[in-house]
Amino acid sequence: MCSSDVLSKISRRDLKRWFFVSVLVFTLLYVEFVFFSYSCMGSIEGLAVYLNPKGNEVENAVGRLTITDEAHLLIKGKGKFDLTIYDSNGKIILERKGRFNSTGFAEIRFQLSPEKFRVNEEYLAVLEVFSEPLPMILKCGKVKIRFTIRRDLTRLGIGFYKNPTTNETIVFAKLTDETGPITGRKIIFEYKCYASNEAFKYLGEAVTDQNGKAEIPLKVNETELIVVKAEFLGDELYEPSATSEIYTNKIDISLYANYLSGKLRSEANQSKSESVICD
Repeated sequence: MCSSDVLSKISRRDLKRWFFVSVLVFTLLYVEFVFFSYSCMGSIEGLAVYLNPKGNEVENAVGRLTITDEAHLLIKGKGKFDLTIYDSNGKIILERKGRFNSTGFAEIRFQLSPEKFRVNEEYLAVLEVFSEPLPMILKCGKVKIRFTIRRDLTRLGIGFYKNPTTNETIVFAKLTDETGPITGRKIIFEYKCYASNEAFKYLGEAVTDQNGKAEIPLKVNETELIVVKAEFLGDELYEPSATSEIYTNKIDISLYANYLSGKLRSEANQSKSESVICD
């Protein structure tokens, strides 16, 4: 074997060795760069949990998730997301998967229905986000959120009108939540003399219809001012609520109904004017 063949073999062997060392050094530097650049940065940049903004101002203001409402989970990040919700026994009751849009946001919506969720039970939501900022480098983030479902807040209004057929005075109440009328709930009506310390006396009860309205004839022999109260005692889904209004047999009920209606409109206009002035 000539000396030139030996030198050629040595050169090729050195070339392979240097190539292997160069690849190894580049890989180590690449991994170190990625580690220091991304290890302290999660793939989740922002997170917000709230109810349907249409009519749920109170619940959103106090951070209250209520049954029968639509929950929204707004995430800012990159890549793909995976949401899993567990009940208090560790059972999976909801799963959602998807990708962030071009602006870096994703919105997950799910209904807090009584079929899946229970009032006063704590739930665990596990949110995982995965992205690939560089080739062969997977960046992930994980957030755990615990929340409790509460009963829905209710609103109760009261009013009077004259039945044109029977000429009876009718007292009615309307039960609603943020999304609309609540049907099939019992409303209890009571009364007492105005400015007295006596207990309320039972008038009657009725169940709300498809418009959330319940009504009974107002059969009271008192000639002085009385306070008529309507009350919803609450149930497994809805919080209780009550309201009252002053009434007397000495006035024309039609005029009084117009007065109450006008008062409500006046208060609404005044509130609107004050908001305009504040602006």
